[in-house]
Amino acid sequence: MEDKEKLQEQLNQEMAEVWENSSCSGSCSTCSGGCSDERAPRQAKRAYAVVSGKGGTGKSLITVLLALTLQRRGLTVGILDADVAGATIPRLLGDRGQIGSEGELMIPHSTADGLRVISMDLIADNPADPIIWSGADTSNIAALFWNGVDWGQPDCLLIDMPSGFGDIPIQLFTTLPLDGVIAVAAPGETAALSVGKMLSLCNMLLLPVVGFVENMAFPSGGDAAELYSLPEDIVKITLPYDPSLSRLGDKGALREAPPDLLAPLADRIAEEIRGAE
Repeated sequence: MEDKEKLQEQLNQEMAEVWENSSCSGSCSTCSGGCSDERAPRQAKRAYAVVSGKGGTGKSLITVLLALTLQRRGLTVGILDADVAGATIPRLLGDRGQIGSEGELMIPHSTADGLRVISMDLIADNPADPIIWSGADTSNIAALFWNGVDWGQPDCLLIDMPSGFGDIPIQLFTTLPLDGVIAVAAPGETAALSVGKMLSLCNMLLLPVVGFVENMAFPSGGDAAELYSLPEDIVKITLPYDPSLSRLGDKGALREAPPDLLAPLADRIAEEIRGAE
């Protein structure tokens, strides 16, 4: 409890500093604040955002499955749960352990198998309580989870983004040194409208899409090829609707899921990480 209170006090101090220095216009070329770089420092060998233009696609579940698959390939992995108001990563992992601290930095919680996790769900006293903050508040906390944490330079850091196009995705897309994004979609034309906008945004920001996962696909097969103009060089995965995956997530037992659901995507990321060494 003392650690949690200390972290909450640190968050409050950080937020006070943010508001005190909130004259940032978002344009580094006209800024007089003396920042050394418009991009945040690297916290991992490679960093990927897991995104979707809408909610309900299973993005957080895909984030956890991908992290576990990368671990099985001998990589050190962290998950930054940037969905501040709707954090679910600890629930999916079945682990609401403690975040530590060292000096002014937070230390990620490390699961029994070494997965490093930062999430609002690990700080809140009651994860069922709503986070009633403005968009600016939540985006600044999400940024703090990058800049105010000693991640220990893992091989890969996955950022589980909130759905939509709000403050958090825009701020993190434009300030973090991301190596690419993994898009998660649900089947159907309605979902394609929002997910397609997210793909367009990534293209505008020159963020490479390295993987596309169509989750909960219809029994007749995925329809991503018909609904999206996807580059040939990205990894495309179709996961059929499987209620057992949802049940495993509810129980925090995704380690029991089939180990190779996202194998092609994990292999692509592992290749990029090892190629950068």
